[in-house]
Amino acid sequence: MGAIRLRHGAPANHADFELLCLDLLRADWNKPGLVLYSHSGEGQVGVDIIDLAGKEPISAAQCKLHDQWKTIPPVEIKREVEKADRFSQKIGRYAILTTARASKNAHDAVLEMNRRRGQDGLFLIELMTWEAIEELLDKHTSVRDLYCETIGGRKVDEIDLKLAAIQKAVTSGPENRDPAANPDSARAEEGFWVAVLPFKPIGMSRAE
Repeated sequence: MGAIRLRHGAPANHADFELLCLDLLRADWNKPGLVLYSHSGEGQVGVDIIDLAGKEPISAAQCKLHDQWKTIPPVEIKREVEKADRFSQKIGRYAILTTARASKNAHDAVLEMNRRRGQDGLFLIELMTWEAIEELLDKHTSVRDLYCETIGGRKVDEIDLKLAAIQKAVTSGPENRDPAANPDSARAEEGFWVAVLPFKPIGMSRAE
């Protein structure tokens, strides 16, 4: 039996999503100097998160909240990158994080843009769809447990060990080793256990 695989519900509003992206990138990029650059009403410049460490070129990111069953259109990616190209500081690392799902069109567009941008010496685009963000949440468990209504990384491990012990006890007898004799046991060994975890509303109550 595989380990429990956690799935997470996306934030319901842009403010929560920005805070989630901020803490995830601080952890994954190892850049504690990342901050929210602007808020709603201050104008869009293709950058929601920047690094204030003072080292150039800077690291920056844009957060795009979409329904999880939708994809991010290539034209939207290009529009945000064009705005980031006009940013007042030189950008060296740039990511677009979105709650949208991955798509061939979006990935093909990023591949083609990065091919041209690499030739021109411009920053490359990192597209992080919700699937990639979920992987980061499971990688950085402290961030995951802060934002998601999880049962905690340690508790997940404990549950997984207990499930494995139960399965071993059930299948340890000779009569249970034949899948034909015990189809329920055979099915239990297939695939992963999946837990779907809701997002924990944060909003403006979280102090920066």
